Amino acid sequence: MTPNNLLDYQWLGNPLERWLIAAAIVVVATAILWGLKQLAVKRLKAFAQRTRTQFDDLLVALLVRTRVTLIFVATIFPAAQVLRLPPGAHAAPRVVSVIALLAQIGIWANAFIGFWADRYGRRGADVSGAGQTAVAALAVMARIVLVALLLLFLLDNLGVDVTALVAGLGIGGIIIALALQNMVADMLGALTILVGRPFIVGDFIESGGLMGTVESVGLRATRMRTLNGDELSFPNKKLLEGTIRNYTRMSERRVDFRIGVTYETPREKLERIPAIVREVVERHPLVRFDRAHFRAMRDWSLEYDVIYFIASSDFTVYADIQQQINLELMRRFDAEGIDFARDPRWPR
Repeated sequence: MTPNNLLDYQWLGNPLERWLIAAAIVVVATAILWGLKQLAVKRLKAFAQRTRTQFDDLLVALLVRTRVTLIFVATIFPAAQVLRLPPGAHAAPRVVSVIALLAQIGIWANAFIGFWADRYGRRGADVSGAGQTAVAALAVMARIVLVALLLLFLLDNLGVDVTALVAGLGIGGIIIALALQNMVADMLGALTILVGRPFIVGDFIESGGLMGTVESVGLRATRMRTLNGDELSFPNKKLLEGTIRNYTRMSERRVDFRIGVTYETPREKLERIPAIVREVVERHPLVRFDRAHFRAMRDWSLEYDVIYFIASSDFTVYADIQQQINLELMRRFDAEGIDFARDPRWPR
């Protein structure tokens, strides 16, 4: 048998030549895509080691999870187009290619979810593990949605009418969402906190007039510890509805306090008080003095307003500095013969 006769050999209605062309398309396409994958992974890995961003790390992770076997299977349908197959016979290669493509998309999407969960799990982690639990639960929910979407695409490509199925799932989803709307809102609130990061575990925040240190961010609630040692539990939805003040992220703290002296204080000493206050406040290296003024004449005191800034967000640092200022002011006023005013209703 000559080579020409061999190429004309018929199998399943196609000459051997067409079968070889189809096989060549599969092999060449797979080899090219595999080579591009290897080159891209090598270049991106070297680039990712020189940068601090995590986007290139994500691209490397996705490329590494690209399966050559699935690429090979996915090229079967395009290659089958060169063959003359009976009516309806192209459906099988098409379904096989679609399954391979959906499987690869699922692998990529799962890698992205895992990357996100690891990133935000570490950023919002706490010693109790509640932050990791919330992220893990949200990741599971995302994977369930991913599997559902991939199954719908697969059924649609298999010729199944998914319209009624989607409508049924939509109605069922609405019923479930109405029944669990508070829980779903709190879970979405947890996602917002973990992604938007208005605060993290360890931050000292104020919300709804209550202040405390964040101890954990859970699926349903965020737990805080007040200065008095009480534990507060805020539903995530309610917490995000109000204004959140994050004291930990302050670059400096503004302090405003008032001093009252007696009406019997001589005028020249009243004029010296702002300078005395300035000297006392500026003694501290972390403090930036703003102003001190004779503010008001009360029923039983002459009131001065003092404002300064501390280059620290730590409440303990503020308390220590204010204590030192108060003690030094008492010493200086005593030396100057200036008496602090006191409410006449107080017992002597």
